Amino acid sequence: MELPNITFDDAPRVIFWEATKACDLGCNHCRARSNPDRDSGELDTEEVKDMLSKLQTDGRISFIVTGGDPLRRPDISQVIEFATELGFSSHVALSSARTVSKRNLEEMMESGMTGIALSLDGSRAKFHDKFRGNSGSFEKTIELARTCEELGVSLQINTTVTKETMGDLPGILSLVEDLGVSRWSLFFLVPTGRGSEMVGPSGKRIEALLNWLSEVSKRKSMSVNTTEAHHYRRVRIQRLLDSGLELDEVLGRKDSTRSKIEGLGIHDGNGVMFVSHLGDVHPSGFLPLKAGSVKEDDPLMVYRNSGLFKELRDISFRKGKCGHCEYLGVCGGSRAQAYAASGDYLASDPNCIYQPGGADDKISKLSGKKN
Repeated sequence: MELPNITFDDAPRVIFWEATKACDLGCNHCRARSNPDRDSGELDTEEVKDMLSKLQTDGRISFIVTGGDPLRRPDISQVIEFATELGFSSHVALSSARTVSKRNLEEMMESGMTGIALSLDGSRAKFHDKFRGNSGSFEKTIELARTCEELGVSLQINTTVTKETMGDLPGILSLVEDLGVSRWSLFFLVPTGRGSEMVGPSGKRIEALLNWLSEVSKRKSMSVNTTEAHHYRRVRIQRLLDSGLELDEVLGRKDSTRSKIEGLGIHDGNGVMFVSHLGDVHPSGFLPLKAGSVKEDDPLMVYRNSGLFKELRDISFRKGKCGHCEYLGVCGGSRAQAYAASGDYLASDPNCIYQPGGADDKISKLSGKKN
């Protein structure tokens, strides 16, 4: 059975809103190049509400508030409440735990917030605080995670994968499990923003890490996912098939079972939209290409009709080995990684070492690419 090209043409499934770039931290890897002060050109409350109203559809959409430090804006709970009323599932990613109080969490929960994401980039204070450039950040993050557990807030821990953090990942995993989180999300460094001078791990080391994460994912206590390492889906499929499962079981096409691979097909511009603090529309926060502005354009029409988004959704435009990979339709490769490495967002993902043609007959038609 052939898997069709998985596209989300009508509406995004995940909307990221960069509430502000203001943040007291100075993390070396920061995509946003955050600074201490808010920008006078930020979207105001009514502009955010108008954006959300235009993006409302019948489908379930995740609305993720990010930054900078979102709590530098006084209207976050108001925005969450409005988004919840429209049917969005609202989450808040807090980069700076030290600005957050228990009361802040309670107010956002009362407004309808579904979950919180905190950043943890080291298993001990000396690692995390050095990476974040802020003494005391580790202890405050752990304290806030415990508060989330106390309040019953669904907690996601975000960890940045760099050469610097990679060796500490087993230690971070132990801590994450102890904190009782619902999801561990690993963000693979894209050299953009302040992180443009940083170096990520090699493709070979990433491949080994993704295989390790596949083992970690067997644990029932939490889910594991990756950002800008879409070929984790390929690794998961390979490992599950090696375990004896049939392809239909893996992809959720048998007896109404759910897919065992999270986020199939979703990638920059295909199911994902990022709106900057100024209202600029991008395919993702790590792919700094502007397709429109919510101040001037209908954001849903930008998603559906802009040449950039349409090109990203059509995998027949992929180049290099991504373009003829058996897994193209379920992976797509990181367009942000490709762009950062080559200046071409349609090029091959530089972090994937897989050579197309190595799959067995069961997955020879997974690409979904048009003939």
